[in-house]
Parts: sequence; C-alpha cells; structure tokens
Amino acid sequence: MSIGEGKKIILAHLDLGIGGAEQLVVQVAKVLKESGHMVRILTTHHDVNHCFEETTPAGYLGRYVEVYGDWLPRKIFGRFHAFFAIMRMLYLAFVIVWLYRDWADVVVLDGVSAPIPILKYFGGLKILFYCHFPDLLLCTDRSNPFKKMYRIVVDGIEEYTTGLSDMILVNSKFTASIVGDTFPRVAKNHNIQILYPSVKPLQQECLLSKEESIRIAPYCAHYDHIFVSLNRFERKKRIEVAIDAMHFYNHNSILSKPKKVVLIIAGGYDKHVTENVQYLEELQLFCKQYSLKSLYLPQSENQSLANKRNETSFDVIFRTSISSKERTALFTIATGLLYTPDREHFGIVPLEAMQLGLPVIAVNSGGPMETIKHKLTGYLCSQTGEEFASCMLDLTSDENSRERMRSEGKKWVNEMFSEQQMKHNLNCYVNEVAI
Repeated sequence: MSIGEGKKIILAHLDLGIGGAEQLVVQVAKVLKESGHMVRILTTHHDVNHCFEETTPAGYLGRYVEVYGDWLPRKIFGRFHAFFAIMRMLYLAFVIVWLYRDWADVVVLDGVSAPIPILKYFGGLKILFYCHFPDLLLCTDRSNPFKKMYRIVVDGIEEYTTGLSDMILVNSKFTASIVGDTFPRVAKNHNIQILYPSVKPLQQECLLSKEESIRIAPYCAHYDHIFVSLNRFERKKRIEVAIDAMHFYNHNSILSKPKKVVLIIAGGYDKHVTENVQYLEELQLFCKQYSLKSLYLPQSENQSLANKRNETSFDVIFRTSISSKERTALFTIATGLLYTPDREHFGIVPLEAMQLGLPVIAVNSGGPMETIKHKLTGYLCSQTGEEFASCMLDLTSDENSRERMRSEGKKWVNEMFSEQQMKHNLNCYVNEVAI
C-alpha cells in the first residue's frame, strides 16, 4: 500500500461518553474518515443516551462504533478504577487481535497504554498512542501503603507500555513537557509530536441569533450579563472558583454592576457517577454559604416550569448534560466564559467559546496559556475568585474591549485550531506510522 492511499484504522477507547478525551476521539475519527481512511471505533462502554451526537446510532460515526467487554466491572467497592480500566482495555486488545489483526493498518489508542504489548506482539499492529496526560500524575492520593504499592505497579506498566508505541502524540506543548519530565526514558527514545484538538467549522445553520438562543435557553432571558462555566461535574475542574468569583463580583461592583448578572454552571453529568452527584451537591451548598441564590434546572425540566421559575432572579443556575445546541446558545448570548481548571492539559471549551466570539477568563497555566491570548481573546489570571471577578468586571464595564476580544477570538481560532490544520497533521502522522 502506498503512503497516499487510505488506511484501515481502529480507534480504541475505554469509555465513549462525554468529555474532552471522548471529544478528541470523535474529532480524530471524523477527520480520518473525511480524509478517505476506513475507520472503526472500539470501546468497552457506549451509552447512546450519554455520548456525543456523532456516535449515536443516527450520528455520523454511529455505525462504526463497536462495544466489547461492557460486562467487565469498572471497580470493586469504589476502588481499583485504574486496575479495571487496564483489564477492560486488555480485553479489548485481545478482541482487536482476534478480529482485526489482518484488517487494521494502524491502531490509534488513547488514555490507557497497557494494551500496547498485546497489540504489537500478538497482533503485529502499528500503534499511535495519544497521551492526554500521564495517569501517574492524576493519582495524587498515595497515603495508603497498599495503594502506594499498587500504584507503583500501575505506574511502571504505564511507563513501559507507553514506550512501546510507534509514535506518541500529545495535545499541547505543556503536556509534551510533562510527559518528558515524567517519563524521561520514553522521551529519550521518542520524538513526541503535538496534535492540537480542533474545533469544527461553524456552519451557517449552526449559528444562532440572540432571539433563537434565548428561546433555547429561556432561563437566561432577563439578565443583562451572563457568565458561563462549562465543565464536567468533577472536583478537579475547581468549579467552586467560578462561584467564588460570582460572590466577589457582587461584592466589589455594587455601584457599577448591571441590574442582573447570572452565572450558568453547565456540563457533563451522570447520575450513576458518585463524584458527579456529590460535587453538584457541594457546589449548591457553596452557593448557600455565600448567600447566592441558586437554581438547579436539570435537562429534563419541563419548559413551562422553567419559564415560570424564570420570574425570579438567581445568582447561579445549574444545568446538567446540555445539548450541543444549548451549548451554542449559551456561548452566543454570554458575556464571558469562566474556565477554572488549573494546569489543564489542553481545554477544548475555550476554543469553542472563542470561535463563537466569547471572551474567556482562564487560569494562567497549562493548555490555556497556548490557546488564549491575554487581553486579546480573553484573560489569564490566578485561580482565585478575586482575580476572576476583576476580569468579569472588566468585561461587563468595557463594551469596546469586549467587542475587540470577540473579533480577535474568532480570527485566532480559525487560523490556529481549524479542522483543516488537524487533518493535515494527523494524516502525516498516520501515514508515517503505517509505513
């Protein structure tokens, strides 16, 4: 097969739900398919009611998704998540070897590197491994002696198997530096490549007017300024910083603030995930401690009831698992996005916001340092409510600056983070690995 011909590519991913890693898998699959490659997406779990629209049965990629090993446990007594993630992915690797060894040219694997030896030595397959972030660094609680020993084994497996990849991709220069520092032997033997996630081109039919946006998100109708926080309901996202910022904003801008300002906290939420449920409750309690009036408006909320509740003004409104259209509506009518994670590996949400002309306030660390131009497309500041609130006040009080940021943000994203740029780079990497 010549380098220019389409390849047969398998994307193997642990859980095809909703999140940054899953969004990247969808992007990669879509870009590869549009480039003329044949694609299959293999996963151990795919809930069609909790996934990106492209992977639903009626979606663009729906018929290419295959699920194997969903019967395997994810944890025991709330523990050993990493162990069972490895077990599920090892099972998936054996499925790939058994069913697709003679079909696939390249396997694109992400997140969990443990299956790589099986795929290489039993299947003779070429491996392109996308490292979102070393799992070694994501597990910070090692106080228990048993867990410490358990993690030594898991971490050792991660470093050894990552080093067996034919090529390693990462999502940012920040992540590349972290991988190099964490796995120096891997970095010594690999030229780690950067593949920025992209944002898909905005189609005319996807653009919404302010009136249409309010119709989709009626709970925003009576506010002068709207700030949005969009993340999964996980503690590492530090969403409480946004609530903290809302408190300081109200406190510090009594004379100059508009009549009605609201913070919309939205994002991926699974009632079966304990942390999601607990963290939402913690955030609601956090609002009470600050005497902020909050409303939880689940996606299933009856529209007429939502309109009725809208008669009351709130400081914070919680929305869970919103649709892509509602996400676009919020970005269209908002004044700014509050992006609160620290040392975020990349962060696709700020790009999506800036593409729609929404200025971003983010923590001055990690991926956002590469994606946000300070005071041109948004603000980079420390992870404190006071600094976030100061930037919020700038956005609400200076309309000219806000409009400049809207224009510059759109231009910046279209130039640097387009699907076309990702398509070119990814095809080069795939063709290089497939030789």
